Amino acid sequence: MLFGLFTPIVLALGSSETIKNSLSDSGIYDNALSGSFETLSGPEERGSQAPASQKALKKAAATALPPEVLENSARNIIDGTYRWLDGEVEQPDFRVDLSNSKKNFANALADEAEREVKQKPVCTLEQLRTETNINRDDPFELPCRPPDFSLKDVRQKIKQEINQSNDFLNEAVITAQTLSSDDGESIFEQEQIPRTFQVVKRLPWALGAMTIFSGTLIFYLHDDKRRAATIISKSFLTTGLAMIAFVFITNFLSGRITLNEQISASAELKSSLINLLANLVVQINTRFLMIGSLLTMIGGGGLLALYKTRAEQKIDTNVNKDVIDTNSQKRTTGTNHSKEAKSSDPKDNQSEK
Repeated sequence: MLFGLFTPIVLALGSSETIKNSLSDSGIYDNALSGSFETLSGPEERGSQAPASQKALKKAAATALPPEVLENSARNIIDGTYRWLDGEVEQPDFRVDLSNSKKNFANALADEAEREVKQKPVCTLEQLRTETNINRDDPFELPCRPPDFSLKDVRQKIKQEINQSNDFLNEAVITAQTLSSDDGESIFEQEQIPRTFQVVKRLPWALGAMTIFSGTLIFYLHDDKRRAATIISKSFLTTGLAMIAFVFITNFLSGRITLNEQISASAELKSSLINLLANLVVQINTRFLMIGSLLTMIGGGGLLALYKTRAEQKIDTNVNKDVIDTNSQKRTTGTNHSKEAKSSDPKDNQSEK
């Protein structure tokens, strides 16, 4: 039945808690940044072979955007989006302010640059004469530390570049208005999306009412009520067993989900994405199992009740038949006795004469 098919999916995905819990349990917040850096880097820039600047960027980003910040920001966006989908607000009202995260990133990267420069040996006179192309603007690429190299100036320059740069957190404050495509269009301007969502969310109630109505109609229009009850019970039982079988099959398949090798992401991030899909499957299957078990109990209980009442009805029929047969025999015997009595009277009269 359509009720059994759509209801578990709508109940699972119609709630923001399902999405938030699935994301939290997947570990994606712990691996999102590292996976993103490896995705943007070439194969030669990954792992222990990554240049110092790449390692510093990764470490600074992890300091500025720890998993807790990512999770709180995602939960804020999800809750605001679902309020919009449910029609509570005309536009998603989420607001994520990452201004402090951008400042923390600049400070953390400046700390990494200072630490990197301090670890380098002071340039010798020979190095200063021969290496005329020393790039003082990039402290991570310095072969040595020039004597007149100012760490204070380096820190100030890095902070200024990060705060003015659009490469990291171009929009430090994220709202529905800042999230738009390249052509300036925003998905949150599509009015039909929340309308469709609200219709789909009400679909289980409509399908449930239709199921009850159709079952009632079949029962009252059918001449044989027991036959009608059997049809309804079998329909519930079949649907319930099919839903339970679906749960076992999808659980088996979800344990074998793999991502395409062409997807450029770290192994940890891929594992988190697989866990996310598996968590969503579990959330949906939990609803499938609950509703499937309920339908199975209703259908099986109905058939069992019909079987017991049928057996009792057979016993009553047999008892009534036996009573009828006994009464018939008694009437037949009484009739025969009456006939014998009548036939014996004339003989007695003749003997008396």
